[in-house]
Amino acid sequence: MAKNLLKEIKLTGIPIYSSDLKRCSEMAEIFSEIFKSPVTLDKNLREMNFGECAGKTQEWQREKFVPPPLEDNRLDHRVFKDAESRRETGTRAYTFWHELLKKQDENIIVITHGFMLTFLILAWMKIPVENMDYGNFLGGGRVV
Repeated sequence: MAKNLLKEIKLTGIPIYSSDLKRCSEMAEIFSEIFKSPVTLDKNLREMNFGECAGKTQEWQREKFVPPPLEDNRLDHRVFKDAESRRETGTRAYTFWHELLKKQDENIIVITHGFMLTFLILAWMKIPVENMDYGNFLGGGRVV
């Protein structure tokens, strides 16, 4: 992925921002080597925290999953006990973007997780957190 992106954009030294969790931080190191770029690990780019679901089997997850309501308050809904809400995840996405905009980098690479990608795109689009209850973008583990 990194080699293909480099061929496409033909730029090196681009700042790389990544979730500090293992899967993303390992990918960020690969990108760092190829782009000859620094990596900044940021907890705000972590995947939505699914609380008690962490480390459980898919069968356990299916049994315990609490689907969001079709209407009403989806922003504060928690799909598992102690899980992060969409409001909390969206707030983290905005925190990341606000800090990033202060740096005024012309080009960046962001490496994050699939569900967090939705909130980053919504924040980039300047969608208020209060309106992030139905947004969904499928990233498929891609770097945007």
